[in-house]
Amino acid sequence: MEKQDFDRYLEDLREIKQILREKEGYPVVEYWAFLLWGVVVLIGAFIAWWCSSIGWSEHQIFWGLWLPLMVVASVGEFVAWVRQSRRLDVVLFTPGMLKVIVASIGIFVVLLAMSFSLLDSGRDVPGIYVLLGSVPLFMYGVMSYMELFFPGAVLLFVGFFMWIGGWKDDWLYFVAAGMISVAYFISGYLFWFWDREYSKDALHKV
Repeated sequence: MEKQDFDRYLEDLREIKQILREKEGYPVVEYWAFLLWGVVVLIGAFIAWWCSSIGWSEHQIFWGLWLPLMVVASVGEFVAWVRQSRRLDVVLFTPGMLKVIVASIGIFVVLLAMSFSLLDSGRDVPGIYVLLGSVPLFMYGVMSYMELFFPGAVLLFVGFFMWIGGWKDDWLYFVAAGMISVAYFISGYLFWFWDREYSKDALHKV
C-alpha cells in the first residue's frame, strides 16, 4: 500500500470515528470539571454567608464573589474540554456542538440577568441559584449522555419549588449549594465511568 493510500485510509478511519462519536455521544469534557464546579459552589456558599454576615448586599456578593468564581471555574472547564478533545482526537467545536453551546450560553445569560435583577428585591434567591445550576447539566445531556437530564431535572424541579414557595432563609443557601454540589459530584463520577467505558471500546482506543 502506497503512503498516499495509507494516509487516505487513516483519514477515513478518523471520519468514521467522528461520525460514531456524534451518533452515540461521548465524554466531551474531563470528569474533574464537574468536581471543580461542585467545590467552587460549596466554597462560594460559605464565603457568601460570611460576606452577608458582615453586611454585603446580594449585588455585592454577586459582583465580588460569584462572578469571579464563575470565571475561574469556567476557565478550568475550558481546559478540561481542550484536554479531552486532544486525548480523544476529536474536533473540539463541530457545527452541531457550536449550536448547542451558543443556545445554552444564551439561555444561561438570560437566566443570570433575571436572577441578578431579583437580588435584594425580597424575592426568593436560593431557588433561583438551584435553577441556574440545572442549566449546564441539561447542556451536557444534549452534547454527551442523556442520563445527565436526571440530575438536571431534579435541580430544576426543586429550584422551581423553592422559588414558587418564596423560601429565603439563610440556611437554604447552604441547602441550595449542597444540592448543586452533589448533582455535579454525581455527574463527575458518571463522566469518569463513561470515560473508562468509552476508552475500553475497541473503536475508541485512546
